[in-house]
Amino acid sequence: MNAYLVATILTIAAVLDYLWENFIKETKDPKRAARFKTAVVISLLVIVWWQAGVQHHRDVQSDQDTDFLKNQLVLANESLTNTTLTIKGMNDGGDSYAEPTFGFSEGTNLLSVYLPVHGQYFLRSVSVTVLNETKRIEADIAHTTNVPPSEKIVERFLGDLSPHWWNTPVSLCTIPLDPSITNHVRVDINAMNGFSWQIYDFSQVTNGWSVKLHWLYRRVGDKLEQEPPEWRGKIMVY
Repeated sequence: MNAYLVATILTIAAVLDYLWENFIKETKDPKRAARFKTAVVISLLVIVWWQAGVQHHRDVQSDQDTDFLKNQLVLANESLTNTTLTIKGMNDGGDSYAEPTFGFSEGTNLLSVYLPVHGQYFLRSVSVTVLNETKRIEADIAHTTNVPPSEKIVERFLGDLSPHWWNTPVSLCTIPLDPSITNHVRVDINAMNGFSWQIYDFSQVTNGWSVKLHWLYRRVGDKLEQEPPEWRGKIMVY
């Protein structure tokens, strides 16, 4: 309709521009002809501005519809992404990970090792190995010729672990610690969505035992974590 209206307006304007002089010469009432021309011009202006208003309203409405459609597409894409991540998380554990915690039996030098899960998804196909690295690391620090091997405390396949707070962390083992030296315990964890290995230092202090993270290397999905900060970007071989 816009095309026909524009064509009509241009046609009338062309007629008034090119044929009006001949029409004036032949008319018997020039004043009436002038009034007619004025009315025609005013009518054309009204039509033009009315059409401009209608077109502007349509453009605004079209922009609003386009913005609404874009927002809907963004929301739909976010929803699809979140759904995909949720399904993936339910299948392989998503960004959930297991990290050991420790307890000390009162009046003894026994270290208890537990394995809780952090995150919102079940951690799938979890296996864990706990090693007492004290003799090996201390011998290596002292540059002893014969370095004893790592002492494997436990190696277990735990299956799927729940992240819910009301589930009791898995009890892995107890390790006797030597209060006269710094003890080194390594925990290796493997799951469907990644793996980690970490070494903790335990030394006796006045009011109990001091626990220090010696080294942590964890990869969960595409996320890599190395601790402590001074070891980030470096390679440690044990």
